[in-house]
Amino acid sequence: RLMSAHLTWHWQCVLILDKGGPGGNGSTMAHERQMTNAKRTVLVWTKGRARKFAGYVCDRFMVSHGRQKDHHEYQQSLDGFAYFVRSFTMPGELVVDPFLGSGTTAVACRRTQRRFVGCDRDPRAFKATLRRLAGEQKANRFRLTHGG
Repeated sequence: RLMSAHLTWHWQCVLILDKGGPGGNGSTMAHERQMTNAKRTVLVWTKGRARKFAGYVCDRFMVSHGRQKDHHEYQQSLDGFAYFVRSFTMPGELVVDPFLGSGTTAVACRRTQRRFVGCDRDPRAFKATLRRLAGEQKANRFRLTHGG
């Protein structure tokens, strides 16, 4: 309700973790409910009316390489979030992530030339994002310096 005062809901997308199942590499264990979660929901909101895209966007992306938890325990799939960032925005446009976590959306935006704003109430997650983005900046400088 609070977001609807400023943004327009566009769609609900999902990242499917192919190594799901009890204790699978792609799943998260919700011990208090005795469930495993083999998907991540991505809500897409727009400022104003959503524009038409060049083609249809699939609302699911299969993550096929298991867990990526190098920076934070809540880290998400970079490939999946990059797919959605590229699908719903153009280079130079702004992407906002109100649940920053380890900064996966921020990295996807940096790699696809989108502007980014994010926040998180967990100071550890915010610090993990800063470290991760600093590493991205160093990696990009190295690639540019060495022509790779």
